[in-house]
Amino acid sequence: MKNRIILLIVFILNNNCYSQKYTDKYIKEANVAAEIWFDKINTKKFNASYEMLAIELKEKYNEERWSFFMNNLMIEFGEINSRKMHESLFKSKIDGLEDGFYVLIEYKSDYSNTEKHFEFLVLKQNDNMKWCVLDYYYEFEEKTN
Repeated sequence: MKNRIILLIVFILNNNCYSQKYTDKYIKEANVAAEIWFDKINTKKFNASYEMLAIELKEKYNEERWSFFMNNLMIEFGEINSRKMHESLFKSKIDGLEDGFYVLIEYKSDYSNTEKHFEFLVLKQNDNMKWCVLDYYYEFEEKTN
């Protein structure tokens, strides 16, 4: 009986470690995709950033509208000075969305025209196991001179 309990505990712990290993892997892969996406935004390659959007976001914006929106947004924010990841979480369930692999990332950003700037990305792994941007949103205060 003792051996069965020990075996069960070892199995459960091993299974949890295995799950954690893949969760960490998904977070790392999504963070790399997010860095690539932000690099395209920072270098004003908005059409290229559009290609990294999830199909759900592409259904809301066509490429021309997306580029126009992001260009105006970056003009409002000003030049990027720095962006640091503050938090990154893996989720398999998000209210209102189908079950899947999602990574939510929060950044503390410093732009020339804003203060207390936070950017948020939601990435989703698509059917081809590629991480795509499902949502982008932000919070900030305008700088006072």
